[in-house]
Amino acid sequence: MAPTWRNNTINFVIAMVLLGLFFYFVGVEAIIESVRQASPLFILLGVIATFGTFIIRGLNWHITLSMTDHDMELGETLQYYLAALFVYGINPFGPVGGQPVMAYILSEDSEKDYEISLASIFAADLMNTLPFFTFAGLGILLYVALHPINPVITVSIVLAMILATSIALLLFLLFFHRSLAEYVFTWIIGVLNRVLAVVPYLSKTDVDTERIGDKIHHFYYTLDQVIDERRNIADILIIAHVGWFLIMVGLYSFILSMGWTVSFTLLMFIIPIAYVVYYLPLPGGLGGIEVMLTLLLILLADLPSASASAAVILFRGSSYGLVMLIGLAVLLHRSIDLSEYTFADDRERMLPKD
Repeated sequence: MAPTWRNNTINFVIAMVLLGLFFYFVGVEAIIESVRQASPLFILLGVIATFGTFIIRGLNWHITLSMTDHDMELGETLQYYLAALFVYGINPFGPVGGQPVMAYILSEDSEKDYEISLASIFAADLMNTLPFFTFAGLGILLYVALHPINPVITVSIVLAMILATSIALLLFLLFFHRSLAEYVFTWIIGVLNRVLAVVPYLSKTDVDTERIGDKIHHFYYTLDQVIDERRNIADILIIAHVGWFLIMVGLYSFILSMGWTVSFTLLMFIIPIAYVVYYLPLPGGLGGIEVMLTLLLILLADLPSASASAAVILFRGSSYGLVMLIGLAVLLHRSIDLSEYTFADDRERMLPKD
């Protein structure tokens, strides 16, 4: 476990350096002054809308987990989801690194197979992410139709389209070319085994690439089980879009609290662009999302740097800081010990049981 936490610490240091540079160039005093002059009413609205996003997404977790026979009350599912947000927030690459940890915890507590829990969490998070395409595409169309286009806007639109296309292609390969996905996964495991063979801490661990295919098929079977429930999927997608809408309302409210207004259609595609940083090796996108959102608001919305920075800090304080504190409180309340999870345990869970 030591190497994992060491890497997390390094990533936190990098995030702190980014935030430090961010505050240095904008000016701490200017940001503080902007926050002091902000409207408390709009700040409160922003906090409620932002945190409401995660309650909505937690509801999607509850629906998805119930489809795979994870029998839990809604309140219990929300606790697991908030705990997951904490795990995602301290883990490099966000959900990509955090989903296996939560699947391990969930499978232990619910006595479900690891791959069933992993597929359920993956499906729920995927559904919560799909509005990225809807709002980014709709936002681009509305902005182009209603506003004059300049070179910066053009570059941002092209970037958004490239990102959306890349993610769509990845999902297409994952779902419709599963043999390719299995081949790539098995190849990665083979490379990983060769690397582990020379790492003293993990040299005795190994993954049998011939046996892991059964678990991959089981993962996809569970995923199909979720996707085939079309009525529930429709409900989940509607709820997911409400969640994304609330996150935009949150940022919009914080900008209004600074005494400025921006086009809501602009937020529809710059938020998805900024949140791609969430999947970089930074804990919860810390440092990267703040810098990216601020730059986009300055360049595309013509906001003063201090006001844009203050709005983003308040936004991230609600969407990251507050959620991290609540998630940590849930972990402590439920006595979930993350130190019990190790990479070796994860691989063992992926192997068929005797």
